[in-house]
Amino acid sequence: MRFRSCIALLLLLSACATTEPRPGEPVARSPSMANLQRAAALPWRDEGRCVVQEASHPWPVLVERCFHTLDTRKVRFHDPERRCTVASAGAVAVPAMVGICLLSQPYILVGAVVIIGAVVVAVAIHEELEAYELRRPYSEDAEPVPHLGGDALHNQCADRVPLNGFPGSDVLVNGKRFDALQPRARVLWEVKTDNFDTYSPDLRDIVLRKQIAELQREARLARECGYHFSIGVRSASHGAALERLDPTLEIVVMDWC
Repeated sequence: MRFRSCIALLLLLSACATTEPRPGEPVARSPSMANLQRAAALPWRDEGRCVVQEASHPWPVLVERCFHTLDTRKVRFHDPERRCTVASAGAVAVPAMVGICLLSQPYILVGAVVIIGAVVVAVAIHEELEAYELRRPYSEDAEPVPHLGGDALHNQCADRVPLNGFPGSDVLVNGKRFDALQPRARVLWEVKTDNFDTYSPDLRDIVLRKQIAELQREARLARECGYHFSIGVRSASHGAALERLDPTLEIVVMDWC
């Protein structure tokens, strides 16, 4: 059985904020961070230096100014809905104009921008994202809220997650309460404290079916906001059973509770 490390920085195409901010409190957002996260999914020939330089501008401006540094050998543009028709331009200019138009859309249609092969995050973008994480004291799009209560063991296990930024609290992200957050690595946690090894086979099956659906939904909510997602369990057999149902889940046996 393979329990993977939970400290990778997940880079997605969208920024996200909690859907339930404190009354009267503005939600902190960083357009530059959102642009860097979006650009991280694309291949750049200049290691992303142009993107970093233009990150403070609106995304369409960044695309227009940095398109010349995009590695277009690794990108295919398709415009089936003809959103980006060009009335008059030289044959050489048309592909670039269509590419800039498609990349500038607030929401890119599935299949409109196809990346050929794996993309390694450009060095300059990666360094800027890491520097941003180190500059802020905690994640701007996560909100500590009180534990729901009622389960002292569960709260203790959650509070003792290594490098937990908010012991004593749950963390609200994307409308969901998560049990813990490692802010620097942007890892959200869900903690399961079942005495799984004592369950009958039938009860194990019932519990696993319920948990796997919940965990897959929580993993999706975390990814939508640029977070990694980790699950803490109290026994190796519980972790192995979950991993058999979904090998993509990151599972850790909690030796701290």
